[in-house]
Amino acid sequence: MTQVWSVKQNKYVDPGGGTTTSQTGGDSSDLRSILIMKALQNPKQASQISTILNMLPAPSTDDLKKQSAKQLALQNITQLEDQYFGNKLHKGNNPSGIFTTLFGGKVAPGSSYGQYINTVESMKPTFARAAGDVGNLSRAEQEAAAKNFPTARYSRTEAIKRFNEARKRFGLEERDYTTITGSAGGGSSYSQYGYK
Repeated sequence: MTQVWSVKQNKYVDPGGGTTTSQTGGDSSDLRSILIMKALQNPKQASQISTILNMLPAPSTDDLKKQSAKQLALQNITQLEDQYFGNKLHKGNNPSGIFTTLFGGKVAPGSSYGQYINTVESMKPTFARAAGDVGNLSRAEQEAAAKNFPTARYSRTEAIKRFNEARKRFGLEERDYTTITGSAGGGSSYSQYGYK
């Protein structure tokens, strides 16, 4: 049986009622998730688990802000990946990739690459906040938060590596990029990313 940390009792307790030896440590947000899953799996213990949940401290506003920023970062990175790989913007380090990176967004802002670059630019403050920056954001903080996103100059393999590095920086799991198909920009609906 899984044991959980009780802040009030300062020891691990058995959700069934038994206790174990005192130890230090424990993250209340992870513990809440575990307890809720336990209650869903075994409804007979729901009232005991509810009692334990009430003993845990409420999540702090900082924890809630971090969770919200992480969720928003996941949503935004997924949108960028869909735009990038769905429109096959990875051209490689050749004249086509170099030209598109240098002039593509400026010459044809309505093109799929121009839309991708504009999306990256508009999301810079969001990524800076998700990285932990608070208050007024300087341009340097915003640039640093979004600098790892690939341009047209990257090959598919390099782009996958860059997106995975960005996901790791925000504590997100790697993604299977073979499932991205079709055009994910150029007039597509953004409702799948939580936007209206």
